[in-house]
Amino acid sequence: MTSPDNADILADRPQPLPVIPRPQRDETVGSYVRRLAHANHLRPSYLRQYLCAPPGYQGSVRAARLAVVTNRTVDALTRHFTTLQTEARPHRLHPKPNAPTPPEPQPDEPPRRPRSIANLVKKRGQKGARELLDAIRHEAKTNPSLRSITRKFRVQADTVLLALTTDPNPPSFRRTPPRRNRIFDPYAHIIDDLLAQDPPISRWAIWEHLVDEHGAELSYGSVRDYIVGKVRDQTVPRSRPTEKTSPKRPHGSSQLRKPDHPLSQSN
Repeated sequence: MTSPDNADILADRPQPLPVIPRPQRDETVGSYVRRLAHANHLRPSYLRQYLCAPPGYQGSVRAARLAVVTNRTVDALTRHFTTLQTEARPHRLHPKPNAPTPPEPQPDEPPRRPRSIANLVKKRGQKGARELLDAIRHEAKTNPSLRSITRKFRVQADTVLLALTTDPNPPSFRRTPPRRNRIFDPYAHIIDDLLAQDPPISRWAIWEHLVDEHGAELSYGSVRDYIVGKVRDQTVPRSRPTEKTSPKRPHGSSQLRKPDHPLSQSN
């Protein structure tokens, strides 16, 4: 029976590469894939696509596929690269019919406690959170029993303490704005220049350019989401969503021929 770690390998049956450099200490998966590609005269973006799980060949590098092309074991690679992705085990995807299931919460049990006002707003909404905290404060003026308050409002004790220890009139109940992904800071101006090209190039081509020309250790999905968010928040040209074409290279520069097979070497 085919194990889950190598089930996807049999779809296209990759072979070990001719030149296999040894992984360096404290090296990331992206850096090793880039050195592996250069040693075998391949474009890093092609090799990274090939090392992702079919049929989409997107996402993170899979340990089983990297093990085949480097002639190493999955265990050896995962010990060296702690962030390397392995495939899910069958029992996680399809549990046994007689496997015990976790008990469902009873209707009378209080909901999971919120750890902060932000979590309470996320759970109940801005108006509901304010009304709940105000009601708990009003009840606490005449009812000093913590247990009776938690039972009356069906909340945890931490929610009652949150109501009694926070400002009754905070400046706002707004959620904390999402943090900016700083991993794109070194490549923001490059992406802006590529998006400004006329005609615009595809998001896939932008990802290939970042990986091949600038050594970026980014997945296609992260680049796609970054560009989609940038287009939504700002007025910038929209890139073509599907066509997989690379940006034009300067005249006279060395350019590898796009192979029919990701691991076929260029002439």
